[in-house]
Amino acid sequence: MPNELDTRMDDGKTAKDMNWVLLRNVSDDGEADLIEALLGTEGIPMVRKNKKNGEFVKLYMGVSRFGVDVFVPEEHLELAEAMVSAKPEELPDQAADFDSEKEAQRFDMKKRGVAWAILLYILLPIIAAVLISNLFK
Repeated sequence: MPNELDTRMDDGKTAKDMNWVLLRNVSDDGEADLIEALLGTEGIPMVRKNKKNGEFVKLYMGVSRFGVDVFVPEEHLELAEAMVSAKPEELPDQAADFDSEKEAQRFDMKKRGVAWAILLYILLPIIAAVLISNLFK
């Protein structure tokens, strides 16, 4: 498995060639995943590192209480900090990325469809169990 720092960036440099600075420490990998997705929208690379013996604790217990350090290249620190610190209403709306209002509406309809599918996937077995249990009483 190749080392994450050996991968080449868009400008041809490897991650090892960059000067990485601490963006922040987050509580777990889930929060680090959110930051990675957010930074990825602007093409900002990031590296995470578990604090202290966090990698071993995470391997043994599934989570680490030490948190995860999130690093970004020094030249992207200011933008990354602004993005991570921004309030949700200050971030660009996803619908603004669409070329037309019709595409934005289709995207919203698709999101609603997925939400309904998930809801039915959860509720349908519960409703069926209640109906079946009432039939055999």
